[in-house]
Amino acid sequence: MLIDLEVLLKKFDLKVSNIAHIGANLGQEVNVYNKIFPNSHIYLVEPQPQLCNSMQKEFKDMNNVTVLNTALGNKSGLVQLNLSPSNLSSSSILNPTFHKEIHPEIKFEGQISVPIEKYKKMKFKNVNFLNIDTQGYELEVLKGVGEYFNCLDYLLLEINTKELYAESPLLKDIDKYLFNLGYQRVVTVYWDKNCYWGDAFYIKKSLLKNQLILKNKVKNYIFKSTFLYNFFKKIRSIFNLHLIENRLISS
Repeated sequence: MLIDLEVLLKKFDLKVSNIAHIGANLGQEVNVYNKIFPNSHIYLVEPQPQLCNSMQKEFKDMNNVTVLNTALGNKSGLVQLNLSPSNLSSSSILNPTFHKEIHPEIKFEGQISVPIEKYKKMKFKNVNFLNIDTQGYELEVLKGVGEYFNCLDYLLLEINTKELYAESPLLKDIDKYLFNLGYQRVVTVYWDKNCYWGDAFYIKKSLLKNQLILKNKVKNYIFKSTFLYNFFKKIRSIFNLHLIENRLISS
């Protein structure tokens, strides 16, 4: 996860009830969730059986963690999952395309059949923070949420500006879909300077002040430019470095 949840908590004063993490891999975020949202129940959803087995062992003594072995999307039944044995987090329901070019070290070999269900059929309790990391399948997961968008205040998604997997939606598609449902993208962090993929954080607009909504509209428009995104990222890094240096000097 590229976005710092502790920063989000402070910046947006998050009021998180329970959490659903779709595409949880090995549950690497559980410790952070527990640290900053100690009263939350965490649902970890992962289609790969071996990863679910590992999580069930790892979190067996945590009463606030539930591990569920299924994929999520906009249908119910079975689906083929393309496996990446060298990097299981890259496995996807979609066929890898540009992903092979930018990450040639990651190999895809074979498929397995896994169950798939809609979010709205999962019976999650009191979830208002949804994290989706499904390697290009994020929009299909969102389409399966249905009426439960009424309960979701915060959405954290992996996003792409290039089609890394066949027919995967781009950031603009995710933005449009969520805008029509009343959400605003407020934070975007990319993996590297190429800005092919990264993470985006959305908040229900009813929870944001009008001034902040306008500010983020302008920022999102400006950061469509890879050059400007990297330029401001560098400026911010320099500014933060100066702040750290000043604090060290003053102490």
